[in-house]
Amino acid sequence: MTLEGGDREIQRFTPLSDLVASGGVAVTYLNSARFADSLRSGDDIAVVTRAELRGHLQSGNIALIVDGDAHDAFYTAFAAAVQDGKYEQLESFRSPRAKIHPMASIAENVHVEAGAVIGACAVVLPNTYVGEDVVIKPNATVGGDGYENAVIRGRRSIVPHAGGAWLCEGVQVGSATCIDRGLFGDFSFAGPYTTMDNLVHVAHSVRAGKNCSLTACTTPTIPHFEPAKV
Repeated sequence: MTLEGGDREIQRFTPLSDLVASGGVAVTYLNSARFADSLRSGDDIAVVTRAELRGHLQSGNIALIVDGDAHDAFYTAFAAAVQDGKYEQLESFRSPRAKIHPMASIAENVHVEAGAVIGACAVVLPNTYVGEDVVIKPNATVGGDGYENAVIRGRRSIVPHAGGAWLCEGVQVGSATCIDRGLFGDFSFAGPYTTMDNLVHVAHSVRAGKNCSLTACTTPTIPHFEPAKV
């Protein structure tokens, strides 16, 4: 990449759809002029893009010019930041009042609160918060990488995820359910007393509100949802 603009400390990586003010520089990418309207002005935005799209940047934007595909250059840089340990992780904690089956697999950097019940062969991966009285049934997987593809260092790859999974108090996770962790350092989130049936797949960075009910074989992918009003 060729830097055009001030040399600033990066705060986060983000898609164009989430360019909110955050403090520090947010790195995003622009691969097509038709998405340029999603940019905003300011020197807190660094845009990975090609030289021919430079004119579509907004006032003050920092440019990171690449010769090839801006999408792949963005994700190559993001993957390097994840692999180099640039993102914080939760501290490991197991409440003595949690019930964890001896055949469950609990990684480091997992926080488990009192009253939580984690069943046989459940897998809880790093940077997951398990709140009070949460139930994770057998064979569920919480906190794995989601399905985000990119060409990273010249090879088609699954993008490593920097975030985590956060289960508030009273959440119930069904058997063989999968909750992916957040992609860009955010948390996939299940609000208090949300329940999930068996075989549910919660995609990365999804946020469920309080008292939601997810039935078997559903796959929520929208960023945020609340229980239906009836």
